[in-house]
Amino acid sequence: MRVAEVWMDEYKEDFYISRPNLVGKNFGDVSEMKAIREACNSDKDRNSFKWFMDNVAYDLPKYYPRPHRNVIWGEVRSFESLPLHSQQNETPCFVLVSKYGWQ
Repeated sequence: MRVAEVWMDEYKEDFYISRPNLVGKNFGDVSEMKAIREACNSDKDRNSFKWFMDNVAYDLPKYYPRPHRNVIWGEVRSFESLPLHSQQNETPCFVLVSKYGWQ
């Protein structure tokens, strides 16, 4: 998580999409690591994570494409699979039982 926060720029969203259980977790103080990165980055365009992905790991998206930008990721289940379902309701119904993502 700390590596993603310091080095991955806009790609850190991809990290959190693939690991939704880490969203909102405390990763500690990374200000010193960010200061080291800033000191090393004399050429901002060449030392960005995007530059790394375009010039060094250029074939990575071929094997691991970036995830789609959904507003909310979650899980949808049939209402019948939930313990609160009443057998009297004959109409099929679906409910969002959990959600996570960028809000």
